[in-house]
Amino acid sequence: MDVREARIALNMLDRIGPVTLRKLIDVFGDPVSVLQASAEELQRVPGIGPETAKAITQWEETVDLQGELRRIREYGCTVLIPEDEDYPLLLRELYDPPIVLYVK
Repeated sequence: MDVREARIALNMLDRIGPVTLRKLIDVFGDPVSVLQASAEELQRVPGIGPETAKAITQWEETVDLQGELRRIREYGCTVLIPEDEDYPLLLRELYDPPIVLYVK
C-alpha cells in the first residue's frame, strides 16, 4: 500500500476528517503508518477514542479499497493528495485541506 491508497482508505472512513488525519500524521508520520497502528497507539493521540481507533484498525472490514481504485480507473478519474505537486496550492494552505481530491 502506498500513501495515495492509504489516504483514499482513510477518506472512506466516517470517523476520519482532515483535522483528525492531520493529528494522526503528526504522530505516526504518514497515512500508511496510521493504518498500521494498533488501537492502543491510536488512542494515545488526543481526540482519538476507542470507536475511531476501532474504525481505523478494522478499516479493511468496512472499506472496499480495491473496488474504489477500480471505480477511479473506470471513471477516468485522477486522485490528488496534498503530497502531489499538482495539488492546488490554496487548498494546501488550509488548516484542514481535503484528504484526497477526485478529479475528472
